[in-house]
Amino acid sequence: MGWKVVKTIEDGRSLITAVPDSWEQDGLLFWPPPELGAIEKLRLNLTIVPDKSWAIYNCEVKAQRIETFRDAKKLEKMLSNIETENEEDFMLDYRQKKRKKIEPKMSLAQKRPSDLHVFQRHKLQ
Repeated sequence: MGWKVVKTIEDGRSLITAVPDSWEQDGLLFWPPPELGAIEKLRLNLTIVPDKSWAIYNCEVKAQRIETFRDAKKLEKMLSNIETENEEDFMLDYRQKKRKKIEPKMSLAQKRPSDLHVFQRHKLQ
């Protein structure tokens, strides 16, 4: 369980928000009532599950499977600061940067002949 970043439209404006995974289901964002307390504290707590008293908004998931609230907030802030037309480009770049690049290991057959001689010399000694 982690966090998602979602986009809602309220009063004609796009709002980007980081929320616990359980707050979004099938394109619907469940938002807690004010009497539950400060929203920032609530968003930190992955154990709080929506119930019938929560408001429901249509939403679009911009990112999911975010491991820490800090990373979710960072992405929320970045997405809030970009133009709507650039959102898809930004998200593509963001996802590509998050993936770790793994260098392929070379087999002995792929090494240069000079490398093989060094390897064989050390192996024979």
